[in-house]
Amino acid sequence: MSTEKHARTIRLTPDIYDRLNALCDHLGVTPNAYIIQAIGKAISQDEMAFKVQQNQSDMFAKLALMMDEAKDKE
Repeated sequence: MSTEKHARTIRLTPDIYDRLNALCDHLGVTPNAYIIQAIGKAISQDEMAFKVQQNQSDMFAKLALMMDEAKDKE
């Protein structure tokens, strides 16, 4: 895994900006650290859902192939 970091720019509404800063002050973390953690969490959740869906699709495709092969043997 590369240790190179990539910059991204996000635009926050004034409300979100103020809430983020207040929360980070309360938690004792920087807004950057909080945002990186939140993005990582969201990616992990979405990636897991994607992999489950992908595995399920692969399983059904294999099942259909096995059923076709069984039908052809009859």
